[in-house]
Amino acid sequence: MKSELKKLASKSLIPRASPGKSKNRKQPKMNPVNLENQVRTLAHRLEKTKQKKNESLSNNCQLKAKIDVLRNDKVMFDQIYENLKISLT
Repeated sequence: MKSELKKLASKSLIPRASPGKSKNRKQPKMNPVNLENQVRTLAHRLEKTKQKKNESLSNNCQLKAKIDVLRNDKVMFDQIYENLKISLT
């Protein structure tokens, strides 16, 4: 979890001051073009993340459906097995 947070923090587009050195360092001036580019980049990243999430949810739903089918098959085969066991004894 911590490594993921560090990874995300390193990808951040917003400049950060080093701790303890912020007194002597002036904040960079953000012109509208840079801000617009940052907003566009972050919006694109958000869309890609949402797309990945939706793909994962879709995949999970498909896997759950397969699991339900397999559970039903197991119940059916268990019943067949029990019937055969009774009829053979």
